[in-house]
Amino acid sequence: MTTLEQIRLLPHALSLFRRDLPRVLRALAGASTKRPSEPHYYLPFMAVVPTRQGQGIGSALIRPILDRCDRESLLAYLEATTPRNAAFYERHGFATFSETRLNENGPPLWLMLRRPLG
Repeated sequence: MTTLEQIRLLPHALSLFRRDLPRVLRALAGASTKRPSEPHYYLPFMAVVPTRQGQGIGSALIRPILDRCDRESLLAYLEATTPRNAAFYERHGFATFSETRLNENGPPLWLMLRRPLG
C-alpha cells in the first residue's frame, strides 16, 4: 500500500480505532517487516459482529479478494490474531508461515499466506 493510500485510509482508521489508533499503527508497522517480498494483496482487517458469526458473512467478505488473487495470480497475506481466526483463514486456503509477537508480552500473531489457485 502506498503512503497516499495509507493517508486516505487514516480517517476511517481513526473512526474505527479512536484512541487505540497509535497502538494499532505500531502493531501494523511491526508486522509489516515480515510481509512477503513478492507482489501480494494484504488483507489487514476483517470482522463480523459476534452475534452474526458462523453465518457465512466472513466467507462472503473474503471471497471477492481471493477470486481476484486467483485471476491475477497473486499471493494473499494477512495476520491472524486468534487460533479461531487462523482456522477460518486455513479453510480459505491460507497457511501459517510464521508466528510472531509484536512485543514480548503481546499476544501471538499468525502470519499467513495463500497462494493463488489455478
